[in-house]
Amino acid sequence: AAASVAAPALARGAAGTNTYYADTLLRSPNGEAATEAQRTEINRLLATDLPAGKLSAEDRGYLAQLVARRTGMAQADAELRVDQVYAQAVQAANAAKARATAAAEEARKAAAHSALWMFVALLLGAFVASLLATLGGRHRDHARVIVRTPT
Repeated sequence: AAASVAAPALARGAAGTNTYYADTLLRSPNGEAATEAQRTEINRLLATDLPAGKLSAEDRGYLAQLVARRTGMAQADAELRVDQVYAQAVQAANAAKARATAAAEEARKAAAHSALWMFVALLLGAFVASLLATLGGRHRDHARVIVRTPT
């Protein structure tokens, strides 16, 4: 559940850290780059399992087969690489969730602070308007006409 924040970004296939995980899984000893189709497939698998917080056994096995076939490493080593990369992805998703939660909390505090000061300003404005209306009414009711005569 903690990883559900980062899963949509991973599923969109945007450039950045999500391709990093696919590239890390498919890193070949001969330096050959992974294809976009391979990256997309791995991103879909990771994005599907990331919100659950656990890589399904079927997806883990399939990813390990892809890694073993691409890199030439043993199946056990490929499974270890898949586990390590998935753990990194979960850790990154948890960090993203923590940052999003902190930002939301900061925004909530700022909104509460702003609302409080707007209330104080409106209350002060209402008080001043009432006071000046009272003074204006008194001035109107007790108006004196002063006529000056030239002397």
